[in-house]
Amino acid sequence: MDKKVNHKWEKAKVDTIGGKTMLIVGFGDIGSACGKIAKHGFGCKVIGVRRRPEKTTEEQRSNADEVVSNNELDKYLPEADFVVGVLPGAEDNLNFFDQSKVFAKMKSSAVFMNIGRGTCVNEKDLISAL
Repeated sequence: MDKKVNHKWEKAKVDTIGGKTMLIVGFGDIGSACGKIAKHGFGCKVIGVRRRPEKTTEEQRSNADEVVSNNELDKYLPEADFVVGVLPGAEDNLNFFDQSKVFAKMKSSAVFMNIGRGTCVNEKDLISAL
């Protein structure tokens, strides 16, 4: 607020997302559409994560550099610059994004975005991670 009142404007450092790695958890139709924009529009490396990667269509695969199973999430979390949650509100996805499973394994500079159901994120753990 002081900067606004005193009319002191500083240039903020802005980084582009091109060349960064985006991990999309829930790589179905919506996750694939996000991957399409990230990969083809912004030049991100896209890793799609889904329960059954063998069910990924060729069109969906074209929107990712890799599609891996949920069992491989631990391997890819540390390299992701962006982690995007696109999970449905199924019971086995309840609190999927939590401290022990996800947030503790992300790099400190990574950005987490949830565009899936809110029940998939343990809010207390998210607040703690922030």
